[in-house]
Amino acid sequence: MKARVGEPAIVPIARFELDLADGGAAAKLRFDGAAVPGTADGRVIEAQFEVRGRYLVVLSDDVPYEERLVFVLFDEAPALLDSLEFGAAYTPGLFRLVNTTDAPSVVFTFEGDTRYALHIHDAPHRRLSTLPGVRRPGGPFRKHHLELKTA
Repeated sequence: MKARVGEPAIVPIARFELDLADGGAAAKLRFDGAAVPGTADGRVIEAQFEVRGRYLVVLSDDVPYEERLVFVLFDEAPALLDSLEFGAAYTPGLFRLVNTTDAPSVVFTFEGDTRYALHIHDAPHRRLSTLPGVRRPGGPFRKHHLELKTA
């Protein structure tokens, strides 16, 4: 999954869309018009990127005063590789992309002016987060591709 010379590690895309169900049911993600297995844990796609043949989707609930972000990493199929949730109850948040890097990382602000960097690793490892508000499905001891830190 190494990037070719001169090819950026992270490229913004517009291939995912969200089908919101009526009555508050879980939303469904679509990739190039085809349904992605499972449900999407969010109501709005904040950003989406291709990351060395994989896909990163950033979702939110669209509730400014009790916001959370959900980062979802898919393989080329797209099948779920990893996910990470960030936020806290009664905490306002607004996702703002600062930049992307060739590391590959996505640098953003969410709560105030603090900059966060979401690193997308090629191989999964056990990554324990020291940031408050980070939650992972499957618990902290599962191997992960995504790592969130302050930038």
